[in-house]
Amino acid sequence: MEVESSRASARPLNFGVSPLVKHMGKCFHRVLTVPDGPEKTSVLDDLHACLLEARNSPYAEIWVDHGDYPSLCALVNGDRAWLMYLRYNGDAGFSSRNPGYEGPEKAVVHYYLSNGQRDEYPASWAYSTDEVFAALEWFAANKGSPPSITWFNDSGDGNTSPNEVSKCWIEGRG
Repeated sequence: MEVESSRASARPLNFGVSPLVKHMGKCFHRVLTVPDGPEKTSVLDDLHACLLEARNSPYAEIWVDHGDYPSLCALVNGDRAWLMYLRYNGDAGFSSRNPGYEGPEKAVVHYYLSNGQRDEYPASWAYSTDEVFAALEWFAANKGSPPSITWFNDSGDGNTSPNEVSKCWIEGRG
């Protein structure tokens, strides 16, 4: 397996409730911030519309956050998608793993980021796009790790789920 980049591009700037929509080259890109309060319902509707629109593009990079963090990124290639969950600034975070994957061990899925960069990740890390989009909507509504996803802790802080309180938070580094 050859991986061109070990991580998705740096988390984009937070653009508030107004979503940023771009079609840069091959990649549909959207950033949504889910506020607490009455605007939340509107943003959840915007996310649903965004996910419907993203299905028209072969590649997508979609970020959903709750006022900076936590934040969930989905990279999409057709019917396959991968997730990265960030808990705080500087967090290596968690990335998805699909325990139900039954394909070739060395298979990879390539993704295009909004900046044109091409990344590859093992196919065993990807879920169906439908599952990932459902996870994005769950995250937006519940402000936590979607229970339907199996995670790998890329930060190595000993937590088994993005929902656990990190030692970094307790020590004031998060």
